[in-house]
This record gives sequence, structure tokens and C-alpha cells, in this order.
Amino acid sequence: NSSTVLKNKYGAEVARWKPTPLDGWSLPVSSQGWCYTEIDTIIRFKDDGGGQRALVVFSSTGKLQPGYGDFPVLGAAEFYRTAPGWTITSFDIGLAEGYTGNAGLAKCGKDKFALEVPGGIATQGFLKEWVTYFETARFDKIFTLMTHEDNEGAVGKNEKGYYAYDVDIKFIKTTGAYDHLEAKSHGTKATEDGEKIISANNTRSFYFDEFAGQYLEMKK
Repeated sequence: NSSTVLKNKYGAEVARWKPTPLDGWSLPVSSQGWCYTEIDTIIRFKDDGGGQRALVVFSSTGKLQPGYGDFPVLGAAEFYRTAPGWTITSFDIGLAEGYTGNAGLAKCGKDKFALEVPGGIATQGFLKEWVTYFETARFDKIFTLMTHEDNEGAVGKNEKGYYAYDVDIKFIKTTGAYDHLEAKSHGTKATEDGEKIISANNTRSFYFDEFAGQYLEMKK
């Protein structure tokens, strides 16, 4: 919808616009019925055929000056370079919540790309971080995984019951359309009942299931 361009306290340009009732299901809207959207990141890249493409990532909030705890909702659009300008090929306005910044691009197969979106939350001494991947053809979610968890804010590092682990993710080339995905975890974690702290060291492998449209874990 038509919008007015404003500037927030950091000098960044923000579009203020009236979302439809349907938009309001996935976007934060102010009490006056406004949504505020700004460009977060522009990623330029080339596909395997040498075509120029651009991924524009933008964030939306319900306030011009969001405060602590006002997490933006992420959206994205992909463009393809054509003479004399750019053509939009895909667009989604409400992809993910809890965005923590530094969205990126991952090559996940032959002429396959994914938008990499970090997320996280800290509450009552517990910190959780995760990463989610969206393919760029329609921005369908294809994979999400916790990448860090600790309870340092509730239990000191040298105290009984402390745990922390990290997960490193990488794509591994295969002969298929999509690469495999490997997740290596290292550190410690709590058992499901929270009674014990155990090793979190392990390696998990995932493959892309065409029918499910997402990455699934390989059975050992």
C-alpha cells in the first residue's frame, strides 16, 4: 500500500504504511494501524549461469522507534538483473520472528540458494540462538536448527548445573540438486528432565527431501 518515508532516531529511512487485515496476521502493527518497514541488508550474487541477482532483506515493526524486546519480523525479495533494470522474481513479507541481525546467503546446491536468518532469545538467564534457511524461489522454510544454548545467566560457569553448547553448520556437495547438510555440536547440555548435564558432542547429517520440501535428518 502507499507509504510515507520517515527517519528513525538513527537516521535510517523507514516506510510507514497501512497493512491489510491479512498482513496483520504475520506483521507487528501499531495501535494506530501502522506498520514500519526498513531495508536491512542487500546481498548481490551471481547464479551458476552468471546471471546477476540481488536479495533484499527488510524488517518490519509496529513502531518507528522500537524499544527493547520489540523484535522485527523479517521479509525478503529476490531480483534478477535484466536490461535496463531489475525484475522481481520472489517476495515474502513475513518470514521470521526473533531476528538478531546479519542475514546472509548460503549456496545449498547446483543453482540453489538459501536466505540464512539468525534468531535468538534471552529470558530468565537462559540464552537460545538458532538459524533458519529459506529457499529463494518462493521463500519456503527448508531448515531450522538450534545453534547455541546456555544457562550462564541463571547458573555461573563454575557452578553445578551449568551447560553450554554450540552447533556449526555446513553444506556438503553431492550429486543431487541440493547439497547435504552437516551439523556438528560441541559442549554440554541438560537432559530432558533437567536432572543431569551430559555431553552434547555429536554430528548429525541431513538431506533435502523433495516431497517434504525441506531438510530431514539421515537415519543412522
